[in-house]
Amino acid sequence: MKTQVDELAETVDAILSEEDISDRRLFALTNSEGAIHAVNYQFQATSNKFTGLVLTRAPDRAIGDVSRTQIYNQAKSHKTRNR
Repeated sequence: MKTQVDELAETVDAILSEEDISDRRLFALTNSEGAIHAVNYQFQATSNKFTGLVLTRAPDRAIGDVSRTQIYNQAKSHKTRNR
């Protein structure tokens, strides 16, 4: 989860580095697992917090199941590439 929060923080920093983007109008629109990461980011951020969150749908599985599936698929993909 830390990696996703770090990546989101870097993305927010990159977006806000654009001249015509206002930090007072920064919203997150999320779906499924993205809702978890956006909320995590919002709780952990010390600066550049979202003005608002639009959480369209939470994950339909427990986060542990989501994580295990992702790790499995990443390991499977890595193994396939390195053959």
